[in-house]
Amino acid sequence: MTSLAQGLAMIVLWGAFLFRIPALIRQPKSDLLVAYCVCTGVSATAVTVSLPSNYMALDRWVQLPNLSLLIANELIAIAVCAGFLLVVHLTDEDVSHASRLCRRMVLVTVGVMLVMLVLFVGAWPRPDDPFYSSHQHGSPGFTAYQLLFGVDQGTLLGAIGWLWWRNSRIAQRPIIRLSLRIGALAGLTGWLFFVSQALDIAARGLDYLPPPSELINSVLITLTIVLGVGGVTLPSWGKHLHVDSALTWWSEYRSLVRLEPLWRDIRAAFPEVVILPPSTPIGDLSNPTQVHFKLYRRVVEIRDGLLLADPARNSRQLHNPVLERIAASDRWADREPTDFAAEVQVLESLARAYRVSRP
Repeated sequence: MTSLAQGLAMIVLWGAFLFRIPALIRQPKSDLLVAYCVCTGVSATAVTVSLPSNYMALDRWVQLPNLSLLIANELIAIAVCAGFLLVVHLTDEDVSHASRLCRRMVLVTVGVMLVMLVLFVGAWPRPDDPFYSSHQHGSPGFTAYQLLFGVDQGTLLGAIGWLWWRNSRIAQRPIIRLSLRIGALAGLTGWLFFVSQALDIAARGLDYLPPPSELINSVLITLTIVLGVGGVTLPSWGKHLHVDSALTWWSEYRSLVRLEPLWRDIRAAFPEVVILPPSTPIGDLSNPTQVHFKLYRRVVEIRDGLLLADPARNSRQLHNPVLERIAASDRWADREPTDFAAEVQVLESLARAYRVSRP
């Protein structure tokens, strides 16, 4: 990492760690808070140790070359494991299954750390310059060390990203959905970071000098840290900035626009179901406080219109076979959505099918 990227990552991580310390003091037995504080605190320590000035000062103090690299990598392994435990506790509703999975992951991480220690000591470097990798790229021990570390961390970060994304698709609150998607993006950038490192190792093993990747890797790891911290903490600080309200408004406005083609044709076929005067997407934007009310009315009018358009309920000739077919569909008929958002999703799927099928 470049000094600027390291400095930014260190500030973000220490800030995220200190942000949750008061909550941890109040709830010291919370598995979520413990995992969060371990992840952020250990990550911040690893980045701090990796700063060039601290790196060289620690090596000179202990008189062991590049011990700082081993310490930083072992701390990163602990931090990523804690991040995985945090995600599992947040996303797995089966407490017993989550506990078993967490215990297994802790054992795997401890095993990987021990093997990393053995490989590092077995290929202990004694170069003149302070960086381990400078003279050791051809060392089998160093290559095995790098590959083990990269595969373990890349796999865990990929799993974290996948878990975040999978749960973002079923999250109900917009701010939680955005938080999970930001976390998924953090997992993706972290996975790409370790893929980049693996490609670099493979290229050097084939005696091919790869293009400089330090800047790309610095950007990827910094994005991983910033996005990960931002995604996890978004529900806490986002409510003070009314992020949830803004996301809810945007989601409802988007639904209003998506339902517009189906609603427009229903309005033309059954003008008696329309209560409000017609509006356009631009007109809806000009009065943002009425978006929720207009969406509610549009949902009611579409449902009333679909009841009238169903040939089984009404003998009126519509000359719109697509609308009749959708009205007769069992995807919405006799369905009782659990809430308003679920009902909007049902009608959005019908509007999408109608938009695709109409001539």
